[in-house]
Amino acid sequence: MKKTKYAGIAVAVLLALTPVTTTTTNAASLNVESIKTTQAVGASLPTPQQFLDFFNKAKSVFDGIGGFLKSITGNKDTSTTPDTSKDLKPVDKAVIALKSIPNKTYTSKPIPNFAGILNYYNSPISYDYLPDSIKNLIKTDDQPVISGVDTLKYKITTPDGKKDNLQADIDNMTQYGNGEDFKIDLVVTDTAQNNKVLLTKTITFTNNTADTSSSSNLIIKYTDPLNVNIGDKTVNVKHEESATNGTSLKDKNGKDVPYQSVQVGKFYSNYNDAISAQNDINLGPTFQLKGASIYQPINLTFDKNVVDVDAIYGLMKENGSEAITINGAEIRGNAVNKANNSITFVRQIKVNDPNEKPTTKPDTNTPNPDTNNPDPDYTIGVWKETDQPGYVITNSSVSRLTNDETSDSTRALAPNTNWATDKFRVNTKTGVKQYRVSTHEWVNASDVTFRNSTPGLTNFTSIAGGYATVKLAGPDGFVYDLFGKNGSRVQRGLAGNSNWATDMTATDKDGKTYYRVSTDEWVPDGAGVTVK
Repeated sequence: MKKTKYAGIAVAVLLALTPVTTTTTNAASLNVESIKTTQAVGASLPTPQQFLDFFNKAKSVFDGIGGFLKSITGNKDTSTTPDTSKDLKPVDKAVIALKSIPNKTYTSKPIPNFAGILNYYNSPISYDYLPDSIKNLIKTDDQPVISGVDTLKYKITTPDGKKDNLQADIDNMTQYGNGEDFKIDLVVTDTAQNNKVLLTKTITFTNNTADTSSSSNLIIKYTDPLNVNIGDKTVNVKHEESATNGTSLKDKNGKDVPYQSVQVGKFYSNYNDAISAQNDINLGPTFQLKGASIYQPINLTFDKNVVDVDAIYGLMKENGSEAITINGAEIRGNAVNKANNSITFVRQIKVNDPNEKPTTKPDTNTPNPDTNNPDPDYTIGVWKETDQPGYVITNSSVSRLTNDETSDSTRALAPNTNWATDKFRVNTKTGVKQYRVSTHEWVNASDVTFRNSTPGLTNFTSIAGGYATVKLAGPDGFVYDLFGKNGSRVQRGLAGNSNWATDMTATDKDGKTYYRVSTDEWVPDGAGVTVK
C-alpha cells in the first residue's frame, strides 16, 4: 500500500508540472518509467491565471511530499552532509595537512638560516630531518598527523632542478629586503605505495625587511670637490646633511647599503692631516680665503652584521675577491677603522668668489668667430696653461693629484719627493695654481715647492752590484719616480705598497743613492723606500 500511494504521489507531481495532454495507466500499478507525455495537436499556451493555478497546485503537492518524507524519517533533517573525515586513512589526513602549509613572509629580523634546505636538496628524507624553516610553518595540531605516517618521504627541490640557482636565490633573499624571495617545491612520496608522488607543494619565502647588505664589495661615491663661496657659513658644511647629500653607498649589485651613523669632521689644510685628524685649522664663522683648498674627513659607521669593514679590506688586500672603493679608487688602509667598524673619506672644499670678474675685457669691436666657445682667457673658471720646465718638491704630507678635468686622480705623490714638471696652470676664477707632473695629472702649488732647474741628478759617480729587495711604502696611490743613468726622469714610475728586486746601487755627485729595478730605470732612495 505504501509503495502504491508513493507512486501515485510521484505521478501527481509529474502531471502537475506537465501542461499538456497526458496518457497514463492505473495509478495502483504505475511505474514512473512508463509515463509517456505527448504534445496535443493544436494545444494552446496556458493563460496567466492557468499558470498561477498550476504553480499553486505544484506547491501544494511538494509540500505534501515534504510532510510525507518527514513522517517516514522521524522528522530528521536529511539535507546535512555526513562527516566522512573520520573515515580517512592516516596518509590522506597527512597529505591534507601538508597541503595547508602556508608561504612565509618575514617583516622583521632575524631572517633564519636556510642551510638545511640546501643540505637536503633533492634527497629523500623523513619527517624528522625536515629543516626547521619548513617544520615551523606546519600548524601545531597538524605536526603529529604528519609525523605519524612514517612511510612518507620528503624531497626539497625547485622547478628548474638547479641547486646553484636556489643557492643564489636564498643568498639574495637573506641579504636584501623589500620583497626579495625564493621558492622551493616540497615533493611528498609514500614508500608504501612504491614511492608514489602524493603531493608537490610550492612554498615561497619572502624577505620584507629593510634593505641590507652582506659583507661584499662596497662602492662609495661622494661630491668632491665641494664648492663653496666666500662668505658662506662654515657651520653649513659641518652638518650631517652636507656629508650625506650627494653621497651614495652601494654594493657590487647596485643595492643601497645602510650606515649606522655619520660624523662630519673639522677642517684641515691638507689630506694627510685630515685623514689622521691632526693639526686642524680654525676658519672662523665664514669662508674667506679665495681659491683655498680645505680638507674635511667624513666618517661612516656600519652595523658589523651588515658590513664588516675590516673583513672586506682584508680580502681586498689578500686576493682581491672583495673591495671597497671611494670615488673609483681602492680604499687606503688608514681610512679603515677596525675598532668601530667605520670608513673615513676626505673631501676637498674649494672656496670660490662668485662675484669675481675678469681683469681685462675682450675687444668688443672684434666679434668672436665662435659664439659658442668664447675666448677662454675671458671665461670665468677656465684653466690657463703656461710652459715652465723645472721640478717640484712635495711637502711632508701626501700630495693628491687631479686630472685634466680637475677631478681627483686615483694617485698621489709621496711626501718629500722630487718631480719633474714642464708647465703650470692657473684657474681664472679661483686663482688656484697647479703644476703638471705627468701627461694628464696635476698637483696643487700649495702642496709643493717649485725649483726652476732640474734637480741635482747628473751621471752616476759610482755603481756597485748587489742583490736586494726594494720595498715601497703605501698607500697604493703613491707613485715613485724612476730615473735613467743620465739623470733624466723616465716615463714610468712604481706604485706604492710594492716590492722590487734590485741588482745594482748607484750614487750621484750629491751623494744621493739609487737602486736599479730594470735595465736603465733607477728608483732614488728617500722617504718610503726601504731596502732589505
